[in-house]
Amino acid sequence: MDNDKFKEKYDDLIFGELGLCGCGCPQETLEMIVEYLKHDIEYTKKIKSTNYNYDAFRPIYEEKEKWQKNFIEENKEILFVFMLYMLNDKGFMDHGTSIYSGWLEDKGKKLIEYYERAKQENYELWNNINRNCT
Repeated sequence: MDNDKFKEKYDDLIFGELGLCGCGCPQETLEMIVEYLKHDIEYTKKIKSTNYNYDAFRPIYEEKEKWQKNFIEENKEILFVFMLYMLNDKGFMDHGTSIYSGWLEDKGKKLIEYYERAKQENYELWNNINRNCT
């Protein structure tokens, strides 16, 4: 693939598929994402090597949890920007010249409205699934 075609495909992957834009810190966000994905490749290899035996992969999983907590702590600002990119890309928000000064779109207002109603009715999305997001 020639350079021009590569650049076109790369830009489409980053700005089209991933949903980043030129505002904020797209390079740092991309670097953070790639760092996480590379770490996950290694984690996946380790887990697969245990043949998914719980006793064998549990320490590996705990190691990943510890790494993730550190990763989140070290990347809070960039994770926040990534959230803004996603909200913008999915149409919940929009922005002009800065990702930091976006505004709520109708889709975002609908999300808030639905969320508040679900909260009033004690409806949880995953009420039948044992979830622990900590």
